[in-house]
Amino acid sequence: MEQKSELTAVEAARKAALRLDVLYPLLRVGRIPARQVNGRWLVSARGLDEYIERRKNRSTRLPK
Repeated sequence: MEQKSELTAVEAARKAALRLDVLYPLLRVGRIPARQVNGRWLVSARGLDEYIERRKNRSTRLPK
């Protein structure tokens, strides 16, 4: 199955386990790479995967 290079905001939110009201600000400030086309967000699948990995790594670090 071919992996899409871009996802809709709904698909990205579902994949990242985020609510849309949390996702949209991350897109606006560039924390997750995306672009707007005709008012709709298209989220970079690779960028979203990297964001999820960063978030996972941050939450698994043990405090010193």
